[in-house]
Amino acid sequence: MKKFLYYFRIVSRLPQSKSIPVVPIISAAFIYFISVFLSGANGWAPIIAASVFGFGIALFCTCYGSPNLEAVFPVSHGKKLLYRFMSVLLMFVLFIATLFAVSCLIFLIVCIFVPSTLSEVGSDVKNMFEQTGLYGGLFSVAYFIILYAAGMITGFLKRRKARNIFLICLCVALFLAYFFMGLPYYNSINNSEHTFAGPFSSACYAAMALPWLAIVFWFVIAAGITGAAIYLGVKHYDPKKF
Repeated sequence: MKKFLYYFRIVSRLPQSKSIPVVPIISAAFIYFISVFLSGANGWAPIIAASVFGFGIALFCTCYGSPNLEAVFPVSHGKKLLYRFMSVLLMFVLFIATLFAVSCLIFLIVCIFVPSTLSEVGSDVKNMFEQTGLYGGLFSVAYFIILYAAGMITGFLKRRKARNIFLICLCVALFLAYFFMGLPYYNSINNSEHTFAGPFSSACYAAMALPWLAIVFWFVIAAGITGAAIYLGVKHYDPKKF
């Protein structure tokens, strides 16, 4: 554990590249905004997923400066790969803990002056879980895994052209997935106002003939992109390169 924390301190202070990674930053912002816009009541899920994607980029996509202390860190290549994945998760956990603490502090201050806020927030949280449903929650899990792995893949792609192509394809694929998954609800006879329900909402799956198949598909994608991230990580830390 001490070595991992030491590794985390090193990678979080690595020299940064002089050029700004424009495409990764725009991609992270695009994914965040389309996710939040189409999330409905389940707004926390895209924030969590987009943050872990952003941390993967922030830690390892911009750290191509010199000297590269991460490359000479005194552990085996297998542990270095494990530490790399764990570093992103640790930064994510620290972010969520900070966000939760700040939210609780603000909530307590508001409750002091407006006691009725407690019951209102409780009702909002209950409605959020009801509108998310089982399928919306499962999709949120798969979506988190996909963006976590995508962030790791971005860091392993050192060539800017390959990295930019991957991120553009990711953004386009997610946008099209949101669009086509929302079509059944948009065209449903119960949706007289023709509103849109994204994949974070239970209403999206209620309009599908086989909602479980859509969830299985997303978890297959999550497994595939995670496998690709691990494969690229193994290639990146191939002992023959060192």
